[in-house]
Amino acid sequence: MTGNVFWQLYTFVDTMIVGKYPSVTALAALCAAEWLVFVIFSR
Repeated sequence: MTGNVFWQLYTFVDTMIVGKYPSVTALAALCAAEWLVFVIFSR
């Protein structure tokens, strides 16, 4: 459970950093990749 909290914090910070760039495509790619990695590692 603690690992999931840290994973969500990492995802939030990563989204904030990528969100500062003007590319919407980069943010969409990050969200798609983060979801996939979460699904794979959350077993």
